[in-house]
Amino acid sequence: SGNVSTRRPLESSDHAAREWMRSASCKPVLTVRWDGSTSFGLCDTRSMFCRSCRYRLDELAAGRCPECGLPFDPADPSTFADWRRWPQATIGFGAAIGILLLAIIGFWATLQPLYGYSQTAAFFTVAGVGLLAGITTAVLAGWNRWWLGQVPLLLVGILCSWVGLFLGSDHGYRVWQSGPNPPDEAFADTAPIGFLLAGWVPGGVFVGVVFASALLFFRWQRRRRRAGLARR
Repeated sequence: SGNVSTRRPLESSDHAAREWMRSASCKPVLTVRWDGSTSFGLCDTRSMFCRSCRYRLDELAAGRCPECGLPFDPADPSTFADWRRWPQATIGFGAAIGILLLAIIGFWATLQPLYGYSQTAAFFTVAGVGLLAGITTAVLAGWNRWWLGQVPLLLVGILCSWVGLFLGSDHGYRVWQSGPNPPDEAFADTAPIGFLLAGWVPGGVFVGVVFASALLFFRWQRRRRRAGLARR
Protein backbone atom coordinates (compact mmCIF):
# COMPACT_ATOMS: atom_id res chain seq x y z
CA SER A 1 0.00 0.00 0.00
CA GLY A 2 3.05 2.22 0.20
CA ASN A 3 2.35 3.12 3.81
CA VAL A 4 5.23 2.82 6.25
CA SER A 5 4.32 1.50 9.66
CA THR A 6 5.36 3.68 12.55
CA ARG A 7 5.42 0.70 14.89
CA ARG A 8 8.74 -0.95 15.31
CA PRO A 9 9.28 -4.11 17.35
CA LEU A 10 11.83 -4.04 20.14
CA GLU A 11 14.01 -7.10 19.85
CA SER A 12 17.34 -7.84 21.45
CA SER A 13 19.34 -10.98 22.04
CA ASP A 14 21.17 -9.36 24.89
CA HIS A 15 19.89 -10.45 28.27
CA ALA A 16 20.54 -7.06 29.89
CA ALA A 17 18.54 -5.30 27.20
CA ARG A 18 15.61 -7.67 27.70
CA GLU A 19 15.66 -7.03 31.43
CA TRP A 20 15.75 -3.30 30.79
CA MET A 21 12.77 -3.66 28.43
CA ARG A 22 10.77 -5.50 31.09
CA SER A 23 11.25 -2.67 33.55
CA ALA A 24 8.13 -0.55 34.00
CA SER A 25 10.27 2.59 34.00
CA CYS A 26 11.50 2.12 30.42
CA LYS A 27 10.12 3.29 27.12
CA PRO A 28 11.27 2.99 23.49
CA VAL A 29 13.13 6.00 22.18
CA LEU A 30 14.40 7.00 18.76
CA THR A 31 17.46 9.26 19.10
CA VAL A 32 18.41 11.62 16.29
CA ARG A 33 21.89 13.06 16.76
CA TRP A 34 23.23 16.36 15.53
CA ASP A 35 25.12 14.67 12.67
CA GLY A 36 21.97 13.01 11.32
CA SER A 37 22.66 9.51 12.64
CA THR A 38 19.97 7.71 14.59
CA SER A 39 19.75 5.00 17.21
CA PHE A 40 16.76 3.10 18.51
CA GLY A 41 16.59 1.65 21.99
CA LEU A 42 15.09 1.90 25.41
CA CYS A 43 15.28 4.91 27.68
CA ASP A 44 14.67 5.14 31.40
CA THR A 45 11.72 7.40 32.12
CA ARG A 46 13.21 8.28 35.47
CA SER A 47 15.51 11.27 35.70
CA MET A 48 18.82 11.05 33.90
CA PHE A 49 21.97 12.62 35.32
CA CYS A 50 25.48 13.03 34.00
CA ARG A 51 27.80 10.31 35.25
CA SER A 52 30.51 12.88 35.98
CA CYS A 53 28.91 16.06 37.37
CA ARG A 54 25.33 14.81 38.02
CA TYR A 55 23.82 17.53 35.81
CA ARG A 56 20.16 16.77 34.98
CA LEU A 57 19.90 15.49 31.42
CA ASP A 58 16.12 15.09 31.16
CA GLU A 59 14.58 16.17 27.85
CA LEU A 60 18.01 16.41 26.21
CA ALA A 61 18.91 14.51 23.05
CA ALA A 62 22.08 12.48 22.77
CA GLY A 63 25.20 14.56 22.79
CA ARG A 64 27.31 16.06 25.54
CA CYS A 65 26.48 17.18 29.05
CA PRO A 66 26.00 20.98 29.04
CA GLU A 67 27.83 21.13 32.36
CA CYS A 68 31.01 19.10 31.90
CA GLY A 69 30.91 17.92 28.27
CA LEU A 70 30.75 14.17 28.98
CA PRO A 71 29.02 12.29 26.10
CA PHE A 72 25.72 10.53 26.80
CA ASP A 73 22.97 8.72 24.92
CA PRO A 74 19.44 8.34 26.38
CA ALA A 75 19.15 5.00 24.56
CA ASP A 76 22.24 3.64 26.32
CA PRO A 77 21.77 3.37 30.12
CA SER A 78 25.51 2.89 30.61
CA THR A 79 26.19 6.49 29.52
CA PHE A 80 24.16 8.22 32.26
CA ALA A 81 23.15 7.75 35.90
CA ASP A 82 19.64 7.56 37.34
CA TRP A 83 20.67 8.94 40.70
CA ARG A 84 22.22 12.28 41.56
CA ARG A 85 22.99 12.94 45.16
CA TRP A 86 24.28 9.84 46.91
CA PRO A 87 27.63 9.81 45.07
CA GLN A 88 28.17 13.39 46.20
CA ALA A 89 27.44 12.41 49.80
CA THR A 90 29.77 9.41 49.56
CA ILE A 91 32.55 11.59 48.19
CA GLY A 92 31.97 14.14 50.95
CA PHE A 93 32.06 11.63 53.80
CA GLY A 94 35.02 9.74 52.34
CA ALA A 95 37.07 12.89 51.75
CA ALA A 96 36.25 14.22 55.22
CA ILE A 97 37.44 11.02 56.91
CA GLY A 98 40.58 10.89 54.78
CA ILE A 99 41.51 14.52 55.49
CA LEU A 100 40.85 14.05 59.21
CA LEU A 101 43.22 11.07 59.34
CA LEU A 102 45.90 12.99 57.44
CA ALA A 103 45.48 15.96 59.77
CA ILE A 104 45.96 13.72 62.81
CA ILE A 105 49.18 12.37 61.32
CA GLY A 106 50.29 15.92 60.51
CA PHE A 107 49.61 17.13 64.05
CA TRP A 108 51.55 14.23 65.52
CA ALA A 109 54.54 14.90 63.26
CA THR A 110 54.66 18.65 63.89
CA LEU A 111 54.39 18.31 67.66
CA GLN A 112 57.72 16.46 67.89
CA PRO A 113 60.40 19.11 67.03
CA LEU A 114 61.47 21.95 69.34
CA TYR A 115 61.86 24.44 66.44
CA GLY A 116 64.99 25.99 67.93
CA TYR A 117 62.96 27.10 70.95
CA SER A 118 60.99 29.46 68.68
CA GLN A 119 57.42 29.90 69.83
CA THR A 120 56.43 31.56 66.56
CA ALA A 121 57.83 28.76 64.39
CA ALA A 122 56.15 26.10 66.51
CA PHE A 123 52.78 27.87 66.46
CA PHE A 124 52.63 28.53 62.71
CA THR A 125 53.85 25.04 61.81
CA VAL A 126 51.30 23.19 63.93
CA ALA A 127 48.46 25.63 63.23
CA GLY A 128 49.33 25.49 59.53
CA VAL A 129 48.43 21.80 59.44
CA GLY A 130 44.95 22.59 60.71
CA LEU A 131 44.51 25.56 58.40
CA LEU A 132 45.66 23.51 55.40
CA ALA A 133 43.09 20.84 56.26
CA GLY A 134 40.48 23.58 56.61
CA ILE A 135 41.30 25.00 53.18
CA THR A 136 41.18 21.57 51.54
CA THR A 137 37.84 20.61 53.05
CA ALA A 138 36.30 24.01 52.28
CA VAL A 139 37.35 23.84 48.62
CA LEU A 140 36.01 20.29 48.27
CA ALA A 141 32.76 21.38 49.94
CA GLY A 142 32.49 24.22 47.43
CA TRP A 143 32.93 21.73 44.60
CA ASN A 144 30.42 19.26 46.09
CA ARG A 145 26.80 19.82 45.03
CA TRP A 146 24.78 18.34 47.89
CA TRP A 147 24.59 19.57 51.46
CA LEU A 148 24.96 16.03 52.80
CA GLY A 149 28.38 15.92 51.16
CA GLN A 150 29.27 19.48 52.15
CA VAL A 151 28.42 19.32 55.87
CA PRO A 152 30.94 16.61 56.91
CA LEU A 153 33.67 18.38 54.98
CA LEU A 154 32.93 21.72 56.61
CA LEU A 155 32.70 20.21 60.10
CA VAL A 156 36.05 18.46 59.68
CA GLY A 157 37.57 21.66 58.34
CA ILE A 158 36.38 23.70 61.31
CA LEU A 159 37.50 21.01 63.75
CA CYS A 160 40.99 20.76 62.22
CA SER A 161 41.39 24.54 62.18
CA TRP A 162 40.24 24.75 65.80
CA VAL A 163 42.55 21.96 66.95
CA GLY A 164 45.45 23.41 64.97
CA LEU A 165 45.11 26.79 66.67
CA PHE A 166 44.95 25.23 70.13
CA LEU A 167 47.78 22.74 69.64
CA GLY A 168 49.93 25.35 67.91
CA SER A 169 49.50 27.80 70.75
CA ASP A 170 50.05 25.18 73.43
CA HIS A 171 53.10 23.65 71.75
CA GLY A 172 54.51 27.10 71.09
CA TYR A 173 54.48 27.89 74.80
CA ARG A 174 55.98 24.51 75.66
CA VAL A 175 58.81 25.08 73.19
CA TRP A 176 59.37 28.53 74.63
CA GLN A 177 59.45 27.15 78.15
CA SER A 178 61.99 24.49 77.21
CA GLY A 179 64.52 27.08 76.03
CA PRO A 180 67.37 28.45 78.11
CA ASN A 181 66.33 31.01 80.73
CA PRO A 182 62.67 31.37 79.64
CA PRO A 183 60.97 34.59 80.80
CA ASP A 184 57.93 34.62 83.04
CA GLU A 185 55.70 35.28 80.02
CA ALA A 186 56.55 31.84 78.69
CA PHE A 187 54.56 30.25 81.50
CA ALA A 188 51.35 32.14 80.81
CA ASP A 189 48.53 29.89 79.61
CA THR A 190 45.97 32.49 78.57
CA ALA A 191 46.33 32.01 74.80
CA PRO A 192 46.05 28.18 74.79
CA ILE A 193 42.99 28.30 77.02
CA GLY A 194 41.44 30.98 74.81
CA PHE A 195 41.94 28.87 71.68
CA LEU A 196 40.62 25.79 73.47
CA LEU A 197 37.38 27.52 74.45
CA ALA A 198 36.78 29.79 71.47
CA GLY A 199 39.08 28.59 68.71
CA TRP A 200 36.09 27.30 66.76
CA VAL A 201 35.06 30.92 66.07
CA PRO A 202 38.09 31.97 63.99
CA GLY A 203 38.26 28.44 62.60
CA GLY A 204 34.64 28.60 61.48
CA VAL A 205 35.04 32.07 59.97
CA PHE A 206 38.17 30.99 58.08
CA VAL A 207 36.58 27.83 56.67
CA GLY A 208 33.37 29.69 55.86
CA VAL A 209 35.19 32.38 53.86
CA VAL A 210 37.17 29.79 51.89
CA PHE A 211 34.00 27.73 51.29
CA ALA A 212 32.05 30.76 50.01
CA SER A 213 34.92 31.73 47.71
CA ALA A 214 35.23 28.19 46.35
CA LEU A 215 31.47 27.92 45.87
CA LEU A 216 31.34 31.13 43.85
CA PHE A 217 34.38 30.10 41.81
CA PHE A 218 33.01 26.67 40.88
CA ARG A 219 29.61 28.16 39.98
CA TRP A 220 31.28 30.75 37.77
CA GLN A 221 33.41 28.05 36.16
CA ARG A 222 30.38 25.86 35.43
CA ARG A 223 28.42 28.75 33.94
CA ARG A 224 31.38 29.64 31.78
CA ARG A 225 31.67 26.04 30.62
CA ARG A 226 27.95 25.88 29.79
CA ALA A 227 28.21 29.14 27.85
CA GLY A 228 31.15 27.76 25.90
CA LEU A 229 29.28 24.58 25.03
CA ALA A 230 26.21 26.58 23.99
CA ARG A 231 28.29 28.55 21.47
CA ARG A 232 29.57 25.38 19.78
